[in-house]
Amino acid sequence: MELWLWTAGGFLAGALIGGGVVTLLRRGRDVEQRMRRLQREYDLYQADVARHFTQTGELLSRLRGAFEQLYGEVEDRATELVGEEALQRRLRGVEGAHPHPGTSPHPPTVGDDRSGAPGFGGAADAAASDGDSHGNDVPDATPRG
Repeated sequence: MELWLWTAGGFLAGALIGGGVVTLLRRGRDVEQRMRRLQREYDLYQADVARHFTQTGELLSRLRGAFEQLYGEVEDRATELVGEEALQRRLRGVEGAHPHPGTSPHPPTVGDDRSGAPGFGGAADAAASDGDSHGNDVPDATPRG
């Protein structure tokens, strides 16, 4: 009779141990599947980020090209409309007034156009109104002769 109990006990212990091992293996497989899925998602995410930066770089290159084209057009038209000598004189005046960018004691505001173009709050309008852009009466400093 004792042999029968030992056999049944061994069978029961083997079943429990086997069940535990199978459960651990399934969990391990589930964890491995989850890791593979997360790795795929991470790889897709990295590809999306790389694609985003590639597209952004291309768009910035196009924007730079468009800006250079616009700058060239503005430069050409300014020279054509105003004349090279007058343009150079104006640029020297602007550089002398503000030798370092951002150091102006009074930053420009809307309507504070110093180009002299009439109708935009610039020097021409100030001269026409006998005042500066802030409404103060100023004597006419335009050279005459």
